[in-house]
Parts: sequence; structure tokens; C-alpha cells
Amino acid sequence: REAAQENAPAEEAWNKFHTFINDAQVKLRTRFGTSTTTAPGSDPTGINALLFDIHGYTGYDWRPVEGSPLIQWGFRFSDTSLETCPLDDRSTGSIGTMTHARWMVGHSYECLVRGPGSLASRVSNLLVEAGGLISDDALCGQGMPSNEHPSPRTMMNDPELCADMNGPNPDECFYYTGGYDVKVHERMEWENTLGGDHMNTIQAEFPRCIRFGGDAVIEKLADRLSVATMSFLRDLYGDMPAP
Repeated sequence: REAAQENAPAEEAWNKFHTFINDAQVKLRTRFGTSTTTAPGSDPTGINALLFDIHGYTGYDWRPVEGSPLIQWGFRFSDTSLETCPLDDRSTGSIGTMTHARWMVGHSYECLVRGPGSLASRVSNLLVEAGGLISDDALCGQGMPSNEHPSPRTMMNDPELCADMNGPNPDECFYYTGGYDVKVHERMEWENTLGGDHMNTIQAEFPRCIRFGGDAVIEKLADRLSVATMSFLRDLYGDMPAP
């Protein structure tokens, strides 16, 4: 809201944007229902759905010409926080995103964020099985964090991956942890970030090799992403009703 700089039309657009998202969440709750689980001190109820916030980034600090090839997955954990393993040891409270799924039986923060069954790992594995997204860069579309690349901090400080770590004044590359949308829409009362039912959220920053890779690359990624997302949701909530 601060970005609207007290400009009335801008504030109206900002409110309509977030209200539109919330309206969609309400429809998902009506269509797919909720689940209640047990957490320390509470029994959180969550929507049987996922809010997926997609962005694009250049990543020129990683590669100065073509940009980073990695999909950066954000759960509102900093690169420092992600050094904790398992992630569940960081807190028993509602930190990060996926604040409902983390308490579901058979699931954990560690597995949901970067385990073999995480969304990032599912997408990465499906792309590998399909021969990759582009022929000259096997890393295009691979996820961070994921089971293969669990530590963004390690990659941010690796001179072979992060161009800015080379030269006389090395500087670690940037990792997008997840922003405002996944924070406020993690709960159904979006204007009160600790109010209402939970809604599991994930942010993904797509690299240039995907966004400017052409129709074939985008279609290939979209196909694998949809399969990965549906299998991820099925493992969380069981068989879902048809749309």
C-alpha cells in the first residue's frame, strides 16, 4: 500500500488486486473444502488448495549475460534460516509459508520445502526425465531450494555459480525468499495476517531461460509444473474433486 504513495486510484487498484485474490481463495474453500490438523497450542484449519505466486527475475548477478537459470522457490525463509536442517527445528509456531501443511500427518516443513516430494524437486525431476528445458543448459528450470540444491546460501557463495563472487570485491548473489503476497494471503483474512483459515502459499521466481525461451520451452515447463502441482496436492489432501 505504501507504494501507492497515498494516490487514491493506485490505492483502489491495490485493494482490488488483493480482494480479487481473496475472492478466488474463498471459491477454492467452497469447492475443495478444508482440513483441520493439530499443532502445538492450536488446531489450525486450512484450505485444501495452494496459492502459487509466480514472478520473473533477471539474475544477472549469477550470470551477467543470460541470467541465472534456476527457479528460485520462496517460502519466506531467508537463506540463513534455510541452513537449519531439519527446518522444523526452527520453531513450533507459524513461521514461513505452508503453515497448515507442515502440521498435516506424514508431512514436515523440511520435506515440503526441499525434500524429494517438494514441489521444487518434483518439477526438477520431471524436467530431467524430459531431457531438460534447453539443450545447452541442464540447470535451466532446476529448483533452489530442492532436494538436489538444498542450500541457497551455498549456491549464492559459489564462484562457479555466482558471477558476483568473482573479482576483487566478491559479493554473494541474491535469493528471493518470498514476498508480500505469500505473506498476507497465507491466511484468509488478508488484511490481518494472523486471522482466518490458513492457505498454503509458495512463491516461484522464473529465470530468463524460461520466460524468453520460446513457446516450446514455456509449454514444456507448464506441462511439468501442472503435473508436479497436482501430485503435490494429491499427496497432501488425497484425491481431489474434478474442477
